[in-house]
Amino acid sequence: MLITKWEHSGVSIELDDARLILDPGSFAGPLPAGAPIAATVITHEHPDHWTPERVAEIVAAAPDAPIYTTPATAAQLRLAEPNARMFPVAHGDERAPGPFRLSFHGVQHALIHRSIPVVENVGVFVNETLFSGGDSLEVPLLGGAGTPPRIPLLGVPIGSLWSNVGDVIDYVHAVRPLRAFCTHDAMLSEAGRALFTARVSEALAAVGGALLPLPRGEAVPVP
Repeated sequence: MLITKWEHSGVSIELDDARLILDPGSFAGPLPAGAPIAATVITHEHPDHWTPERVAEIVAAAPDAPIYTTPATAAQLRLAEPNARMFPVAHGDERAPGPFRLSFHGVQHALIHRSIPVVENVGVFVNETLFSGGDSLEVPLLGGAGTPPRIPLLGVPIGSLWSNVGDVIDYVHAVRPLRAFCTHDAMLSEAGRALFTARVSEALAAVGGALLPLPRGEAVPVP
């Protein structure tokens, strides 16, 4: 599996000459080149996780590839890109586009402020390897009853409007991933990225995990 992170929330995952696009939002820039697109996952409706321009690029590149998202986001996407193959998903759903096994977890976006409506949000677990919660720090209960298995690779949002570094540290301590990479960093300076990354590294070390550096735009192999 090859993972490429681009700005903020955008991630591209390649496996067996197929590609999964995750959260191609407003900070991400044009769609990176890569293998044929098997599917796209959009965790919620906010523009830093999808834009009409990014979705139009995806549909032009792969008109038959499904786009999985929340029901509310699907309704907005249908207006923006009527030709997209839209499939609403919710907590507990599973899908298998191409070589990718997807399970969806979570219900709603983290609270930003009481004056701002809380929208639908669904996280995704990819091939029992990578978990991205979108805009939520809800701990995924992936193993059912009892102690859940440790997630091999966790996307950790570090510079979001809806959390602080204490919330992020608690999330890492609760999930206890084997490895993690930082997301949601487009609004941080380089110094801010370094500070948040150092705190995430400390939190990972405390639970026996390690940081996986993902330089923006570079494909990194993940077993």
